[in-house]
Amino acid sequence: MIKRLGLRKSFNPEEAIMIFGDPRSGSTWLAEMISTATDRLLVDEPLNLNFAKNLLPDTFGWRQHIPVEKDWLEVKDYFIHLLNGKKIPPQCLRHNDLRSFLKSENAVYKTIRGKRLLHWLKANIIFRYKPIFLIRHPLAMISSLSKHQSWDYPFKPFKLPNNNQEPYKKHYDFLRTLVTSEQQILAHWCIANEIYFKRDNIIKDCIIVKYEDLLSDTESTLVDIFKEWQMAGEGIHKIDFRRPSSSSNKAQDILPAVQMEHWRKEMSTASLLEYNRILEYFNIVY
Repeated sequence: MIKRLGLRKSFNPEEAIMIFGDPRSGSTWLAEMISTATDRLLVDEPLNLNFAKNLLPDTFGWRQHIPVEKDWLEVKDYFIHLLNGKKIPPQCLRHNDLRSFLKSENAVYKTIRGKRLLHWLKANIIFRYKPIFLIRHPLAMISSLSKHQSWDYPFKPFKLPNNNQEPYKKHYDFLRTLVTSEQQILAHWCIANEIYFKRDNIIKDCIIVKYEDLLSDTESTLVDIFKEWQMAGEGIHKIDFRRPSSSSNKAQDILPAVQMEHWRKEMSTASLLEYNRILEYFNIVY
């Protein structure tokens, strides 16, 4: 209905709530809960190039990095129009009904491909609410990803992206040794989360949320987020904390203990050794 009517909103970009996650990190679950609690529109994956291909420059990549000093006007215009509600890709609104769309006064924006843009976005837009930087144990993420149909695609050897070489060029020789899609995605995860493990200054301006904390004590984690934003959290009572996200391939309620530890039992010794080789290369200790 929303797509068919071509409806638009008028938001203040500085009031946007931004969630930066990774594949299978709980980002959809967290975004849906915050959207419910705040009566905000949920804008899902605005950096998915299949959704935004006519709105972003052709040279913009899937995991784009932009140096903080670069003035890329076309991309800045995209984010301004995205965050003010004027040009939200219709495919990004699939979790919203017409009623929630019409009553929303702003939006929650969730992306699994935006962590390398944090420096640049923070330099170009002053957010009232600290962005959320969501992180999950990388091997748990890989285990979950390997079971999800949306990530089942043929392996292709790594190639340097055309306009996004800076984060990858120094790792090129190593990235060419990876022989599965899961290994590549783990390497992308390491590069995307480098700022967390190096305690980059940009992290100080974000709310760090670990998936494991969100899973084991969901309500308290959300309460802490709302306190950090200095935002009333009365809407938290509307959330069903044990309900899986719409991106989950499981119908049953979430069982925290099982979710956090089951991947360790499922992963083969050979896979574990190969994944640890990647983590060691990037000096990642989770």
